[in-house]
Amino acid sequence: MTEVNMDHITITETWLNIGERDNKVIKDLTTADYKCVHLPRKTRRDGGIVLVYQSSFKAVVNRCDDMKSFEFMDVDVSSAGNSMKLFIIYRPPPSKKEQTFVR
Repeated sequence: MTEVNMDHITITETWLNIGERDNKVIKDLTTADYKCVHLPRKTRRDGGIVLVYQSSFKAVVNRCDDMKSFEFMDVDVSSAGNSMKLFIIYRPPPSKKEQTFVR
């Protein structure tokens, strides 16, 4: 990210949880140049969203939810008088169990 000077990137299917092992991964994503906001998937081991953004930006998470069928973040990002609202929505593919019932 630093080589191409990206402002931000969103990563889905992080498979990260809240725990010592996964906190190391989040720490590795957070450098002097970048910060991150993480939404782990609560109901299953897969899923999860991470927003990695330049540390010169200010990010305020308004809402972060892990719903039954999708995950989303509502984030206000600002820098030097400019601002934008990001809605990050990720709908994982149905599991094999769900495919049995959804046709």
